[in-house]
Amino acid sequence: MYRLILIFISVAVLADPARVFATQPEGPESSGNSQDDKETISLTLDDAIRKALENSQQIRDARFESQISEAARREAQTGYLPRVTIEGSYQNYVDLPVIFLPPDSPLGDRLETGTDHNFDVSAQLSMPIYNQSVIRGVSLAKANEAMSEVMMEATRQEMKEEVQQAWLNVKLAEESLKALRISKERRQTDLELVKSMVEEQVAPEYDEIRTRVQLENLKPEVRQAENAFTGAVNYLKLLTAIPVDQDISLEGTLEKLYSEKGASGQDQLLTQDFSSNPDLMQQDARLEVAEAQLSLDRAAYVPSLSLIGSHTQQAQGNTFEPFDYDWVSTTFVGVNLSIPLFSGFERRLQRQQSQLQLEQQESQREFLEESVQVDYQNALDEMRQAGAAIEAQEANVEMAERGYEIARVGYESGSHTLIEVNDAELATTEARLNYLQSLFDYMNATLELERILGVHATD
Repeated sequence: MYRLILIFISVAVLADPARVFATQPEGPESSGNSQDDKETISLTLDDAIRKALENSQQIRDARFESQISEAARREAQTGYLPRVTIEGSYQNYVDLPVIFLPPDSPLGDRLETGTDHNFDVSAQLSMPIYNQSVIRGVSLAKANEAMSEVMMEATRQEMKEEVQQAWLNVKLAEESLKALRISKERRQTDLELVKSMVEEQVAPEYDEIRTRVQLENLKPEVRQAENAFTGAVNYLKLLTAIPVDQDISLEGTLEKLYSEKGASGQDQLLTQDFSSNPDLMQQDARLEVAEAQLSLDRAAYVPSLSLIGSHTQQAQGNTFEPFDYDWVSTTFVGVNLSIPLFSGFERRLQRQQSQLQLEQQESQREFLEESVQVDYQNALDEMRQAGAAIEAQEANVEMAERGYEIARVGYESGSHTLIEVNDAELATTEARLNYLQSLFDYMNATLELERILGVHATD
């Protein structure tokens, strides 16, 4: 009878069970919050999305990744700048170096050279004039930075969609619970009617027993729906960083959401423009990174040209008095040409790996595009079917309500049996639940279409 309510129990599993089903502490000493903090917060969908975006750890992580990529791009761009190094050395020859002389030399068979103390201070300058590896390295860093930006925006959109989905789950659970409570109240009213008729001996005792049993059988269903509603609300609190013991109320109903958002805005959902699809945008960014990596590997075959320069100060002596030495300067400037010839097939194998990775990304792009088209068609069909079901179920609810009133009045007059009353009440509750489910399915399909088309990508 109430099988639709069971779908909400899974919502609680998504969150920490200890937080989802936590009960509010009793007594003033159990909480450090003020009385104002315990007042019910009225929350709109936009408020929930804003809170989730402000407090999402996934968005913070994505923002850090974006900042890291930006720093990596700036690091790569420093390859265009000159490199200046200063080096200094001191050598103390305990045994002086010697030169071996030919036999019968008047200076002996060996000759010591140099001095005990030797100083050398030099500054080197190098600046790339043309270096394809640096150029392609910057391009790769820019591609990584662009990909991190796309992924951060995709994370924001995923968080929005998750909040919207949680919001729909709460509204469906809330309104389904309301329908079950109405059913419970009707059963209670029917029980009072049957009791009075049994006392007046115009109805058999069996009717009272039957009605009481059905009422008791309904109570666990209501409690189950209450737990499902609590789990859905607490998961929404988890997404929006609202304390679990803070009471909230969500503005609007499924019918209002449908009237405001469902019927309007269908035109943009019927346009098969997937250019803003977040999955495809991320895949395109990965393709750009793979292409940039392949270009970088190919740049390893290209010669590089650099400007170089050096200035050296040298001095030596047999006593450790460096400030009294005669320091000699040596300076040169020039260019350096480096032509890569052979590196043990390392560059070739790296290029092959990058080529295969690029082909893999292109294959994934083709498959993803086909999957997006299939998902779009499925979501569109579901939206249309739910839209048609809404009209039918809305009329069905009205007929079921009318049928219940007829059966109940007829039971009082003796023209209908209790079984007919129970069947009418059951049909009324199921019609209401089916109507709510149709509204939910329509809004859920609309949300999926918005995700596929990326209609919020520029928010």
